Amino acid sequence: MAIRDGLRRHGGLAAFFVYVVASLALFGRPLLNDPSNTCLCVPGTTDAGVIAWALEWWPHALVHGLNPFHPSIIYAPGGFDIALGGLMPGLAFALWPVTAVAGPLFAYNLTVLLAPALAAFFAFLLCRRLNGAFWPSLIGGWLFGFSAYLLGQDAAHLNLSLVFLIPAMAHLWVRASAGELSRRRFGLLLTVALVAQFSLSVEVFATFTLFGALTLLLFWLVGGAEAREAIRPLLAPAALAYVATAVLVSPYLYYALMPGGLPVDVPRNEMFSNDLLGFVVPSEMIRLGGVHYISTSAKFTAGPIEGAAYLGVPLIVLLALSAWAGWRRAWVRVLVFVLLIVALCSLGPRLHVEGSRSIPLPWDVVARLPVLGQMIPDRFAVYVTLIVAVLVAWWLSTVRIPATRVAGWGLALVAIVFLWPAVRLQFWESHPDVPKLFSTTAYRHVFRPHDTVLVLPVGIEGQSMLWQAETHLGFAMASGYVVPPEATDPYKHTPIDPALTYNAPVPHEAHAAAAFIASHHITVAVLSTSGADNSPWPALLARLGWGSVAEDGAVVLRPEGLVPEPLQPFPPPRHELATGGPGAQRQARRVAREYMAAFVAGNTSQFCSLLTDQALAAQIAHRGAGQAQCATALVGLMQKLTALRVIARATRIGPATLRGSHGYVALRGSKRNITYLPVRELGGRWLVDGVAQPPSR
Repeated sequence: MAIRDGLRRHGGLAAFFVYVVASLALFGRPLLNDPSNTCLCVPGTTDAGVIAWALEWWPHALVHGLNPFHPSIIYAPGGFDIALGGLMPGLAFALWPVTAVAGPLFAYNLTVLLAPALAAFFAFLLCRRLNGAFWPSLIGGWLFGFSAYLLGQDAAHLNLSLVFLIPAMAHLWVRASAGELSRRRFGLLLTVALVAQFSLSVEVFATFTLFGALTLLLFWLVGGAEAREAIRPLLAPAALAYVATAVLVSPYLYYALMPGGLPVDVPRNEMFSNDLLGFVVPSEMIRLGGVHYISTSAKFTAGPIEGAAYLGVPLIVLLALSAWAGWRRAWVRVLVFVLLIVALCSLGPRLHVEGSRSIPLPWDVVARLPVLGQMIPDRFAVYVTLIVAVLVAWWLSTVRIPATRVAGWGLALVAIVFLWPAVRLQFWESHPDVPKLFSTTAYRHVFRPHDTVLVLPVGIEGQSMLWQAETHLGFAMASGYVVPPEATDPYKHTPIDPALTYNAPVPHEAHAAAAFIASHHITVAVLSTSGADNSPWPALLARLGWGSVAEDGAVVLRPEGLVPEPLQPFPPPRHELATGGPGAQRQARRVAREYMAAFVAGNTSQFCSLLTDQALAAQIAHRGAGQAQCATALVGLMQKLTALRVIARATRIGPATLRGSHGYVALRGSKRNITYLPVRELGGRWLVDGVAQPPSR
């Protein structure tokens, strides 16, 4: 009796404790050996590095007043629209103190451990609200939180494993429809949950909206008058919650819906679809039978990480028993109908059986639509799993016949065994190659403040995002990886892209590399020591006059010899023209004013600190020059230009003509002559990018 009373009062805490301990025991053991260089992710993935970078970026952008949706510290100097990448601002702000103190990799690993526990806990709360029993709900929470879907996504895609808000929002609907929440409170809580879900994963937000609407429609049609009476008062606050969410996330929507955003890629939808056999044949991520059936599961096009359909025979039997026992209940029938529809949609545009494509399926039409076509079908399995967990937990709580009850509980435990993860195969353990140059502060002594670093390889084959994250975003780089290879990125159509990403040969590689380096103002290239052995880039850059040096586990390359004045992406304007945002205008004009003031005063240190690296190097015609060398070299020149400096006192700063991260500031001379000073934005700061030029003709 005391145990029962304790579970009634503190059952939620007890369940959460069980799930957290289980997650730590299953996935946390690799951290005991090498916590600083261990990632609880599948070996070789670069997706973990992207999330680790995002954990650093969002707070960094807020603190420094930068545009959070278009960072210029990746794919420099132009930057990239990360609204297409789903980079979890909600998680970044929630873990801000953890990331600041312990680093992005620690924060990432902490989230990996919490994701299954949170999903299981909120599914437990939903199940307990529906059946009122602790132990069946504990089983239901486990079946969802430690499902094949969560096991796969937690190994690579944190934005898809943090799905605890799905059962949480379903719980809100259940309580509100029962009259336990006022409409105002329901609308407010739903708005908070929707915004939070949007900030974790736009894809999950969209699929929840789609299948949630489907569920409401079926309840309206099948549930009878009682269900309609419960749903009707909630429609208005729910609609208002979505309107409020749209307003709150409108900055994201602005960038995501810009021309060129949200492409529809039907082949990607077709590849990442569940196989019909995937519901009963385990992948190698499942301990029981996964390796034995690899000859079959290896043919599933979605692969072990994305292939999330697996339920196992015992759980399917339990599902059938639950549906049969509760068929007279309208809500059970609705959930079964939704489950069948979602399972069908998860099979994708075409039916896959052991990897072979056959007949078209209903999702083939949806896959070709904007926005909806971005949804990956195999990920719909998260809703299948939640419905299964709810129905099984309900059935276990209703069984009264002793023999049936024993058999049912035995089958539930067997179902958990069938879903047990194959932790020994190290799907949740890797040791990313992070040179000491980036894991310590050594990079500060190698990279100059205004360097643009090319981290190789670029994109999906490299760890550039993780390396930059480990330095707390301490340098700007021309590298990056935000969207999958199938999507559009800044370099996809450049001649040098295959060499940048895959180290593949390209025609006229020296010319292509030189053009890319010049257009992106690259001053440093870096590879890991192990990566340099198999990369063509050290030899290629040596042909362009670059020298290399080993630095703390990395190979750092810099150009040597003379350097020309930086090339500008567009010529000076013919007439004074103010373009660009007000903030950028002020900063560009301020740096021009400080530049002219330093020249007039003969302050070479201040003068050189306002130059980009290429402009600085061109000032004294030597690639390797730093600010100290520049200041020393220009002392004599400043003395020779005393008369010109006196004339420069009369110069007035005009408007700035800005396009993206480049532009010109008008300089008005004493005799009404106008020249244009090239400027460039780097890491949120505008700098002078060369000598003043006459207007275009």
